[in-house]
Amino acid sequence: MTWSANYYKCARYALSGRTACTAHNISENALKQILLADIQKYAALIATDRDKVIATLQSKVQSEPSKTDNAAELERLRKSIAELDRKVGTLYEDKVSGIISGQTFTILLREYESERDAVTAEQTRLMGERNQTGNILDWMELVIKYSEVQDVDRDLLTELVDSIEISEPETVNGAARQDIRVVYKLIGIPC
Repeated sequence: MTWSANYYKCARYALSGRTACTAHNISENALKQILLADIQKYAALIATDRDKVIATLQSKVQSEPSKTDNAAELERLRKSIAELDRKVGTLYEDKVSGIISGQTFTILLREYESERDAVTAEQTRLMGERNQTGNILDWMELVIKYSEVQDVDRDLLTELVDSIEISEPETVNGAARQDIRVVYKLIGIPC
């Protein structure tokens, strides 16, 4: 959206014309009111049922809800990687001392490296889940921080909002309607 005399108009239309989009806009005041109401709605939800908000956002971010506490699994994976590293070291020592052949060494080394790659991939996935949970908690803190504001300012927008998408107005049952999607930072999904 681009700004013009207290209205935001479609940036796609402004850049590319009718081939990309239609000419539509929204007033600055309406957009501010909608954004403030959205922030206050989420602040109220967080205040009443914080765990439900976390679970809902996690399920939106991932196809399957993640575990918020995966520290034990991460520790198990860390130990597994350390054990595989130890095995590779022992395997190398056995090859150098002539206990195993070069061919056996190569076969076993490939197996250990393959297993290590799989364990490392799982560890990376779990770390990503842990980071996403942290982002959700950070986002919730920002929503609470801005829940009492009376006006949308630059600080609020830069800290909390990634983008805002405004659809074309349409008439539903004789009333004009315009869909608005707010994509918040840290969680990266429209709410």
